[in-house]
Amino acid sequence: MSNENFKKIERHLKNYRNYKIGIQNMNKQLDHMFPKITSSYEMAEGSTGTFSCHSNTEEYAIKRLEKKVEMEEFIHTYEVVIDSIDSAIKQLDPLEKEFVEKRYIENGNMKMVAISLGYSLRATYKIKEDVKNKFLITLNNLTLIDV
Repeated sequence: MSNENFKKIERHLKNYRNYKIGIQNMNKQLDHMFPKITSSYEMAEGSTGTFSCHSNTEEYAIKRLEKKVEMEEFIHTYEVVIDSIDSAIKQLDPLEKEFVEKRYIENGNMKMVAISLGYSLRATYKIKEDVKNKFLITLNNLTLIDV
């Protein structure tokens, strides 16, 4: 179970930069979602002899509002992931932080990470195991988030 959970955590770590860009892009989209609109209503005779109001502008605004709510939920989820990762990384020692940056944020393979850190591949796997054990505790919440 811990390997499965760590794979979920790794997926979030590898998408860290994508989440940040996603938030920026969704915020830009939200800034442009609600153009200034002048309401126009049409009166139509209803089936019971009363009048009902129908507005294409209102329907448009409701659809846009639903999209806005959906985008805000994504932004919030991405922010939870980013904040969780940032907090977990802060508690690592400098070598572990560098490992996480090179392995997950920069998406390096283990061999390249080992060379970059100046350690053997075996020692780098030991660093990964230490990071894994810490992240299984500090980033356990990410195992429940599917994006």
